[in-house]
Amino acid sequence: NALRKLALPQWRLKPLTAPLKVDIIFSFVKAKSSKLSHHVKRPDASNLIKSVEDTFNKILWEDDCQIIELHARKIFGPEDSITLQITEII
Repeated sequence: NALRKLALPQWRLKPLTAPLKVDIIFSFVKAKSSKLSHHVKRPDASNLIKSVEDTFNKILWEDDCQIIELHARKIFGPEDSITLQITEII
């Protein structure tokens, strides 16, 4: 719900209806004590992806079934964030 509330005021267009390519970057703050070079702990990528797909139904796209190509990754970054790049496939 929090993600949905953040997205609504930022996306002022009608939901997209074309087939879509979606790139998602999930960024997490790295614990100072962590020796990991990659974010290989929970939450897992598949659950994160599904929550983004469902959250943006009727906001960014009509339905997540329009996503025909998807790339996602989890990284360490300066703050927790989600970055989306959406490309219409026409």
